[in-house]
Amino acid sequence: MFTKPPLEFCLTCFEKMYRYIWQLKGEATTEEKIEHVREFVTQVWLGETTGYDIVGNEKGVMLYGWEDSFKVLYISDIWIEPAYRRKGIATALLRYAIQKQREIDDKAITILYVLDNNLPAIQLYNKLGFKKRQFRDDEFGGEMLYPRDKELF
Repeated sequence: MFTKPPLEFCLTCFEKMYRYIWQLKGEATTEEKIEHVREFVTQVWLGETTGYDIVGNEKGVMLYGWEDSFKVLYISDIWIEPAYRRKGIATALLRYAIQKQREIDDKAITILYVLDNNLPAIQLYNKLGFKKRQFRDDEFGGEMLYPRDKELF
């Protein structure tokens, strides 16, 4: 169902996502920021960044990675094209990543970071069973945890 989408599609999606994030944070989008996103996504897409991968399809993409010797799955970024939102694609992407992680280590935890004012994302994560774990030091968001012992949604 999910593969590595074409690089240009990934770059376009993650650029849109980061423009949205910066808008939510009240920050300006600069060419330097966009170039940084493009460089990182390209490195991940090419397999040059250890522990991270990109999966998706023509409707959306997800960047995720593993930390601490596969004990933590970190959902970094999810972008669903607007025409395909609220159709279960983000849920399927999250399930895909968590299932992959559990195949490697069924004791691993799943963490994602979400901005406090990204209400659609927070509602989705709560619906799926993610729980607020802690807030980072910045004023914009916090981490959410998918409990280890919870069955996949």
